[in-house]
Amino acid sequence: MYRKLQKDNDQSLFQNGSDNKYRDHIDCWKILIVDATQQMHDQTKNTLKDVMFEQKPVTFLHVYSAKEAEQLLSKYDDIAIIILSAELETKDGSVHLVDYLRKDLQNNRTRIFLLIDQPDQLPINEVIISQDINECIEKKELTSQKLFTSVIFMLRSYRDLFTVEDSKNRLEDVITATSKIIRDTSKHQLVNNIMLQFTSILNLSNSSKIGGVFLQRTNEDSSILIHNGIFDNILINDLFNSFTREVLDSINNLQSFIGNDSFLLYLGTVFNRHYFIYFYTGRTLSDWDKRMVEIFSSQTSATFKNVCLVEEIDNTQREIIYTLGEIGEMRSKETGNHVKRVAEFSKLLALKYGLSEEESEIIQLASPMHDLGKVGISDAIMNKPDKLTKEEYEIMKSHAQIGYDILKNSERPILKAGAIIAHQHHERYDGTGYPRGLKQKEIHLYGRITAIVDVFDALISDRVYKKGWKMDKIIKYFQEQRGKHFDPELTDIFLSNIEEFIKINNEIK
Repeated sequence: MYRKLQKDNDQSLFQNGSDNKYRDHIDCWKILIVDATQQMHDQTKNTLKDVMFEQKPVTFLHVYSAKEAEQLLSKYDDIAIIILSAELETKDGSVHLVDYLRKDLQNNRTRIFLLIDQPDQLPINEVIISQDINECIEKKELTSQKLFTSVIFMLRSYRDLFTVEDSKNRLEDVITATSKIIRDTSKHQLVNNIMLQFTSILNLSNSSKIGGVFLQRTNEDSSILIHNGIFDNILINDLFNSFTREVLDSINNLQSFIGNDSFLLYLGTVFNRHYFIYFYTGRTLSDWDKRMVEIFSSQTSATFKNVCLVEEIDNTQREIIYTLGEIGEMRSKETGNHVKRVAEFSKLLALKYGLSEEESEIIQLASPMHDLGKVGISDAIMNKPDKLTKEEYEIMKSHAQIGYDILKNSERPILKAGAIIAHQHHERYDGTGYPRGLKQKEIHLYGRITAIVDVFDALISDRVYKKGWKMDKIIKYFQEQRGKHFDPELTDIFLSNIEEFIKINNEIK
């Protein structure tokens, strides 16, 4: 029904989704036989070899001493039953083994069936009271029917304990997953995290069989925003053709739907755009799986809407900042994308310098306002085709102070950073810049960063009065101006990563 497609880097979120914290799909029931005599091993295996419990077979593990048993138990934590002989190499060997399992390994799920040869040496009643043993019987009384009945009872008990523990772990994971997604700050990051949490909650470890898509639907059309796993590179029409009628109806009715091997999560409507996550699990979902999906899904819708609203506010803020920056650039007949490139350049240089993601984003948002003060310069000077006179150039230089005066009274981190950048991005490292003639570290780091990226964009870009410089000429210029116009450390970082700056320039034209 679903075609398997080549995966890209996004597939990493499916490759380690299962941490084996719990295994809700048991392939077989492991029974460990611990007895010094081969006869007991053979008798038990022959009696139980054809046993099927809940359509799963029994498999046997054989050891002949308590030490061997301890080694095996430390390796496997999914042994359902231990058939244990009381008479091992020492009188208390079996008792110590029980203590090791229950106390050292903290394993209370595995059922213990103790067989006693000489009850006078190890009284049955005393053992049952003092030890966490589930069944105890003399070997001479052990018949095939008794062995079969006891094993089935203990498998049923193990299954129930396993289910309870699995349910507890899953609920803990749902709570943990919910707290994790609340921290996400973009809808794409949030959805990727939701998909990752689903792979963990449902214990989906086979990345070649599962997949998820993040859908956006408007009144006009539908589009895929994220695709992972088997849906990598799938086209929207192919995706909709693969959907069952129930899924399509749920999309049209803006509802969630849980099927036998997949589910559709309706995240809600934001600004007339409807959002869905469709997830294919690659296996049949149990009733408990479906319940976990319902519980986790109920926590995601409100979180998603909040993230979308915050993202919308953030995008609006960015647009306002870019628009403010473009006002100054348009007055000097520059391209509007200059401020967007400067924003990306400044963030990249800040990160390469070692600033945090948060502070680098502040510089990214503030740097577009570096020439905001040009709004206070007359058109006669801004658009003069000839060389400016000394007096006119002094007026032009005042745009740094004007921009600072516009922004300086704000207490908002971005606008405060914008005030610094507007004021200092024309200062030079050797102290010959303006408006204050600051030098070296007297110039704020934000101003030193923006000075480099602003000049770089001016040199590499075509203007109405010039063609962009060749890259070898630009590199030579920065090498010559290292320690003069520009901070030498930042210049070295910039030149060492020049290819990444060129890539940004090529992407934002």
